[in-house]
Amino acid sequence: MPVENNVYADTAYRGSQCPSVNEIYQANLLEYLLIDSQLTWHNQYTYKSPINWQFPSHWYKQYTYQVKNNDFPTFWRWTDEAFKAAFDEDKTKPTSSLLFTIMGSFLSFPLAWIWIIACWGALLAGCVIEMMLLPFKAFLVFGILPPIVACFGTYLNYWVTDKELRCFERYRWNGEGCYRRTGKVKHAYIGEANFTDCVPVVEHNVMTNGTTHLSLVLKYRHPENPYQSFEVHIFSGGTDYSQIEAAWDTLLRYMDVEQPLPDIPSLEPFRHLDPTTVAFDQAGKRGRLDNFWVDFYAQHSKPQWQDYFTQYDGLRSDNPIKVMEEEYRVMMNGFAPYVPPYIPEEVYQQRLKAAQDADDMDIKLTEETEAS
Repeated sequence: MPVENNVYADTAYRGSQCPSVNEIYQANLLEYLLIDSQLTWHNQYTYKSPINWQFPSHWYKQYTYQVKNNDFPTFWRWTDEAFKAAFDEDKTKPTSSLLFTIMGSFLSFPLAWIWIIACWGALLAGCVIEMMLLPFKAFLVFGILPPIVACFGTYLNYWVTDKELRCFERYRWNGEGCYRRTGKVKHAYIGEANFTDCVPVVEHNVMTNGTTHLSLVLKYRHPENPYQSFEVHIFSGGTDYSQIEAAWDTLLRYMDVEQPLPDIPSLEPFRHLDPTTVAFDQAGKRGRLDNFWVDFYAQHSKPQWQDYFTQYDGLRSDNPIKVMEEEYRVMMNGFAPYVPPYIPEEVYQQRLKAAQDADDMDIKLTEETEAS
């Protein structure tokens, strides 16, 4: 059913109408060997999101290149209408050559220090062996030229990276993904099915180094037509199972039209376009400012986000995104209670009250036991 006037379709997924029985996926032999476990539909919404969705270090740089109105490009993975699961490469779009990419990486800092020091070492060794200063040409080639080339390579690497980012448009969405307003899951080439007719499973793939790579996959098997069966890949969690569970929790909240959009950076530009989210935010339940993520990224220097995990500015212990990730990971692993802004304030208060009631009950039972 098409959505008209920004209203959800009758087929949209609603958490209150969640299936009472979790369907067991009937897998064939090959699928059975790949499936690690099956997730349940009866999720009480822990309000957890995978760390690379909760704090994507590259998000603000991408966002600054987008049109600041509602005209977001097709390669933007999250919108208020659909979560886009798969993309095809558009060969007609320009892309940087592999040669430029390799040159930019090898000739730029900090990797350039390796061959600069090697050149300076060779120059010094030549002076020691000859017991005299080498000709000016040797100083020019081995002493002065390497830093100049490294500076040029650094600029080339920045230009290539910037060009690649601006040319993300060469990836076009093939229509595969999960549609919030209609409650449908579509495969790019086979067909579509209701979100509740799909089964969430965790697949494991053994890597060459012996570790297991986990993936969240939605599988659909038509009861009468086996050719209409398909699967849609949702998320890769590496070896961290909690990341898979967080991805499923995020997807459930995203598809549930009774819930606001997950409060992640990629969906913040679309919160004003979703009716449920608008009502939630206007009631003051979000607990954050309207442009929380945009302002959070904008108030820090760009290198902290662009070079996160790769350069010095990103690896510093006082990097705010690193601090937030560490705090969030401790919560995900169960070593600390969830607090705002990681979960809504009202949910936090409910959990505090439930914990207090449980403590009061324990105290009451202890007093009754001692009295008896």
